[in-house]
Amino acid sequence: MARMSPLCHRSTSFASYIINGNALIEDLRLFLLLNFKQREALQSAFRSESLRIEMRDYSAVAHEHRFLTRVIRNAWRRWYRSRAQALNIKALLQRARTLRDGYVREFRTRIDGAAGLSGFARKRTIPKLRYCARRLVYLADDPTLLELASAAREVHELFLDSQVMKAVATGTIDDLLPLGSNAAQAAAQPLLAAGKPCLTTRGVDTYEREQALAVFFFNGVLLAQPSVSPPAQSDILRFATSGSDMALMRSPDPYIREIACLHGLSPSPRHAEVLRTAFDEDEELFMDAIDQIQQSASP
Repeated sequence: MARMSPLCHRSTSFASYIINGNALIEDLRLFLLLNFKQREALQSAFRSESLRIEMRDYSAVAHEHRFLTRVIRNAWRRWYRSRAQALNIKALLQRARTLRDGYVREFRTRIDGAAGLSGFARKRTIPKLRYCARRLVYLADDPTLLELASAAREVHELFLDSQVMKAVATGTIDDLLPLGSNAAQAAAQPLLAAGKPCLTTRGVDTYEREQALAVFFFNGVLLAQPSVSPPAQSDILRFATSGSDMALMRSPDPYIREIACLHGLSPSPRHAEVLRTAFDEDEELFMDAIDQIQQSASP
């Protein structure tokens, strides 16, 4: 049976946002697999519309035998050809804008009065608000995201999400660093996709802050204030900013020692390059850390 186009979902129900969002990510991945040379053009187009989806590099995957065999097998199917031909940057951009508008409307409607809900009504509303918030981190423009972060702050279950939203909208990560590495990863991915540096003014004075700041460096997010320098004695930050050396390969921390040996000696770190390169054709484009956000600390 032919696959139904995601554009056929005209309903504005919450389920339709999930369906359309998943369909968009699936089609972005297919576009990048079939047109991997257009990755930078697609990234630039999305960035110009304040859409913070980091486009994975599928160039290596596109040359693998398994993927090529599947493409050849499906090429004769009319639905596959139609789907592939319909994928272009303009159409994908329009679908992302439409999805963003829908999530913004949904969030604003549901956040109104949510702080005062209790019982079953609250239990139904919070997961939907959280789902919208985590998608809007990638889709909403900065002013809208900051406005929604302020509204989310009034609902204590959404505190962590509101901090991620605020950090992505402003680039300031002072309040985010104490919340853990998963929260840092949730902000680092969209900041990298937006090409926006992060900013911290309070320095790095605890191991938790060091770990969280290292996550931004691992992702390739630049620090806007180089004067706030990482402590020289921090192995995790040295590895994040400078890559591996012989001293790190002999670190007393077994994790640092092993990861430094796996990285190998090189004149510069390769962390961001590795993270943006797809391991296989099924790898998600984004939200690989956002669903783990509850593991981070929160008040």
